[in-house]
Amino acid sequence: MQLSLALIVMGTVHGTLDVAMNGHAVVVERLRQRPIMNGCHAAWSVSAVVGSLVGAAVLRSGVSPAGHLLWAGGVLLPVGLAASAWLLPASADRESGPADVPEPSRVSGRGGWSGPVLVLGAMGLALMICEAAVTSWSGVFLHDSRGATLGAAALGYTAFTMCQAIGRMVGDRLTERVGSRRLFRLNGSITVLGLVTVVVGPSQFVSTVGFAVMGIGTSVLVPLIFSAAGHAGGRGPGAATFVSRVTTFTYAGVLTGPALVGWLAQVFDLAWTFAGIIPVMIAVVLGAKAMAPAGPGETPTKP
Repeated sequence: MQLSLALIVMGTVHGTLDVAMNGHAVVVERLRQRPIMNGCHAAWSVSAVVGSLVGAAVLRSGVSPAGHLLWAGGVLLPVGLAASAWLLPASADRESGPADVPEPSRVSGRGGWSGPVLVLGAMGLALMICEAAVTSWSGVFLHDSRGATLGAAALGYTAFTMCQAIGRMVGDRLTERVGSRRLFRLNGSITVLGLVTVVVGPSQFVSTVGFAVMGIGTSVLVPLIFSAAGHAGGRGPGAATFVSRVTTFTYAGVLTGPALVGWLAQVFDLAWTFAGIIPVMIAVVLGAKAMAPAGPGETPTKP
């Protein structure tokens, strides 16, 4: 019971913090007039890898879970408080951006559930279901469908995560060069190519390469969606409102994706389930017009 309550509180805080971080990143993008969202998500990817490595080391050392969590909290709390000193003041989230950016009152009607939010949210939902298929089922796919050993089967997710982190590290520079719309189409197409490689690959090696290609492709897609949603929200609290609405869709994908893929795999086989995601990703690529044609700092998306 205590653990359940703790997890509920942790989930609530985590979701709120996600919205706050992405919303604040949009404000920084607008003030600096250049994209930074991919860099923020790259930090998350790197920390996920570091966290998993630390967790594995702690398990091998024999430290109890309670001790591990206490040490982690004792270290991360002061580090987080110190890092927050470099954040912009709260007023920046309420009043930010040049005069040509729409006022929040003009874009936040219907509680923020506008056309751009629904389109971007649907794209985010599809992307998170696609990522859930990799994170939860890539190992099972490589083991059952490609005959990989348990150790080799884990390489699919590892390759996906590492390539995703690398892609996010260079994503902001690519956004500045080619614009968010072109980059979204390009990386979405790369994701489709990776999915096709996973499905038709004749060996575990080829399918693992496919998961790596998917990591490169998906790396910038969700950050670009959050950035586009924030800029569509206009100046002030509208940005955070739009980001929070899109986050509702992405979290729904995280929650339902693994179960949905598992249920479909029972009915149609896992390989056919992965194949079924391909047209969904093609639809996401076609939705790239929801992105701004240039970098988010240069041409904010207007609903």
